[in-house]
Amino acid sequence: MRVHDLLPSFERFVARVESALAPGEPDGPPAHSGRRADLLRALEEEYVAPNRALLAPLLADWEAWSRPFARTLESFDPAQGRRAIEASRRRGYPERARRAIEAVERFFGRALAGDMALIAGFGRLDGYARFDRGRHVVYIGVDYPEEADHYLDLIVAHELGHVVREGDPRTWEALGFSIDMSHEEFTERCPFEEHMIGEGLSTALSEAIFPGHGAHEYLFFNPAQHSWCAAHEEAIRAGLRRFRGTREEHYALYARDAIAPGSPERTQYYCGFRLVREAMARGASLRDLFAMPASEIIALGGDA
Repeated sequence: MRVHDLLPSFERFVARVESALAPGEPDGPPAHSGRRADLLRALEEEYVAPNRALLAPLLADWEAWSRPFARTLESFDPAQGRRAIEASRRRGYPERARRAIEAVERFFGRALAGDMALIAGFGRLDGYARFDRGRHVVYIGVDYPEEADHYLDLIVAHELGHVVREGDPRTWEALGFSIDMSHEEFTERCPFEEHMIGEGLSTALSEAIFPGHGAHEYLFFNPAQHSWCAAHEEAIRAGLRRFRGTREEHYALYARDAIAPGSPERTQYYCGFRLVREAMARGASLRDLFAMPASEIIALGGDA
């Protein structure tokens, strides 16, 4: 897997903003139109244009996910950007990402295909594995505002789990699909069961590669969110069963209270992780589970 470090481009953008533009107000009114235009121009010229082949698909996805990217830039603070750059270098990127890739490759005994882009996510993204026709670009937001140094280690391993699972033609053949799906076809066709188990496998992989952290950290929960899930496992499993056989409906689970009042977002990650752990407790290896159809993992995990 090739690693592309986009932080030098981001640093040039930050330097240009520092020298030419007044800082934004994180909680203040929207930037005036002149500053917004200058920010967008600087971003395009210093950051996007030199990396367009990698960034264009992500930027297009962002526009569909949430608020327009231009709104994110309105309150951009170059001092915060500078701190993010310094934190990334202190943590040892890009070599730290390469070491994580090598650890996953050793775990599976083979090289991983695709690209990893170490990007500035402007607080909107920590990790995202984007599938398109059997190959991935893994985006890692190395500027993500998380204090724990190991947080992005877990993100990197998790996203690489998607590369392994979704990059295996057997995953899709078991569902009657071809791996040669476009990104749009992938998001439309991927059934809930595969989505849930894919997230569970990726969570288990991050635990295998970087052991020693709390279960809540591998799920990107805080302790209270994990405790809620542990106390309501049956409610979660019952609530998730109504998503069985669906395709795009699971995106509703990325919101709080989707399963029951008080439920955190992404309860399907918790359930998938539990099913994978149960399957491993019954003798299956994680490596073998990555090659097993989701329906079989669900049955082996005791939730058929």
